[in-house]
Amino acid sequence: MANYSTNTAPKPKLHATIEVTNMKYLQALKKKHDVSLSQAADMAIKIAREIQSDEQAAERIAEKVCQKMLKKLEEMQ
Repeated sequence: MANYSTNTAPKPKLHATIEVTNMKYLQALKKKHDVSLSQAADMAIKIAREIQSDEQAAERIAEKVCQKMLKKLEEMQ
């Protein structure tokens, strides 16, 4: 029987890559908007929350569409 690890923690190299990417993103925001690094971080957090909110709204819409489709299919039977 195969032994699969349930450890889903990021690998150190991947974690470091993500940190570098995040820092580059913050530096770009800082430079583009001429703000401090902490203000750039606040902007990044706001953007991430907006994206998350949009994704949640899209999920709710998709769920409603699927429910309506299922109802139509049940009516057709």
